[in-house]
Amino acid sequence: MSKTINRADEFKKMIAPLDKMMKYTTEFQRVFGKRGTSIISAYQVMTTQLLALAPKDAKPVKVTNREKAAVRQAARVMTAVVTGESISRYFRDFAGEYLPLMNNWNRQIGKDQITDTMVRATQRILDDMMTMKDITEVARGATKRLQELLRYKPAAFDLSRHYLRSLQDDIEKKETTEKKAVSGVSKRVDNVKVGVQQC
Repeated sequence: MSKTINRADEFKKMIAPLDKMMKYTTEFQRVFGKRGTSIISAYQVMTTQLLALAPKDAKPVKVTNREKAAVRQAARVMTAVVTGESISRYFRDFAGEYLPLMNNWNRQIGKDQITDTMVRATQRILDDMMTMKDITEVARGATKRLQELLRYKPAAFDLSRHYLRSLQDDIEKKETTEKKAVSGVSKRVDNVKVGVQQC
């Protein structure tokens, strides 16, 4: 998913957009509602522990079962939102920052298989949904342009239709003339045959 974070400055850059998005309380509440407390609790656990790992000489961080459970619950919330609700732009952007944070924390500290599975599944579902949404938008745009094109009738099209009709009329006249000529020739041939037979 992403690189392992091992420096404080890289870590702070990574979480800066997430910090900003979590301050949009109206959007955050609209997406998560009461479940938002799980997201915030896990965020605090993950950021505190990852920041403690940032220095090169940092000692391993000990994680409690309670902290693992908090992160696992946040992963469940993310999975529930992506599988059970319509995906807003805010959630897509939020998940784009939050899921890599969960992944990094779990790889370096939590090492919880259930959390890993939920994070990867949520990311995969979100990616697939966005791909389908993009395809739908492209198809919708192409359909709209095609409908506009079908309604569009410039004068040149009318002239072309008129020209094609006149060509068709000319061809029909030539075919009629040729048929008359062929029938006239065949009458003469018949007359010649009759004359030859009489001789």
